[in-house]
Amino acid sequence: MSSGFGLIDQTLIKSPLLSAVCHKPTHLDRYPNVRSEHPIQQKKSVVNTLFERANNLSSTAQDLNSEMKYVKRTLMMNCYPKWMIQNKKKK
Repeated sequence: MSSGFGLIDQTLIKSPLLSAVCHKPTHLDRYPNVRSEHPIQQKKSVVNTLFERANNLSSTAQDLNSEMKYVKRTLMMNCYPKWMIQNKKKK
């Protein structure tokens, strides 16, 4: 994405106009750990939001596939169980 520019949550790429999820270099990929005292609904909402963002902001199949892998890896690093990730990925 060398000819693009970042906005709040997405990168726009000129000619033709495409978009992809933008990850700021300072973001640490930390979300509420699934073992924390946060309510389960809040943890499910993290999963839903990350996958929805990937679906809504990725213009190409390649960007979507790349972002889905990134989201899955990030959630696994935050100790989210595979069943929670897989259930949302199927939808």
